[in-house]
Amino acid sequence: MKKFILILLIINLIFVISCCSNRGLKEQAISAGNDLVNAAIHNESVESELIVFVGEGIKNKFRSLSDKLKKEYEIIYKRGDAPHPTGEKFNLGVNKCILTIKNQSGELLALRLKYDNKLNKFHILGFWTPK
Repeated sequence: MKKFILILLIINLIFVISCCSNRGLKEQAISAGNDLVNAAIHNESVESELIVFVGEGIKNKFRSLSDKLKKEYEIIYKRGDAPHPTGEKFNLGVNKCILTIKNQSGELLALRLKYDNKLNKFHILGFWTPK
């Protein structure tokens, strides 16, 4: 009986720690998204200290959307990976998330991110815009 209670306590502790960790990743991901949007709005280099590398394609996309983002925008965080074929076939979305950037007109851009525990930063795995 004591072993059973100990196992339950350990499981609860792991759950609580993982929830706190995921909350931290969510806040960091949204902060990284805000960094990119604000840099584009203010005509600065589109970068974030929370992202390992921002390629020219995504920099250009943010610059092209800067006027639409100046008035108002929202960043929506979704834990996990994008559906296949954009994401992994078996959706092993560990440390992955999707940031969707919207304004009043609707979705403007989505970013597929993966958190790197060693660097404490995100990698941009891809991005897309609505059709």
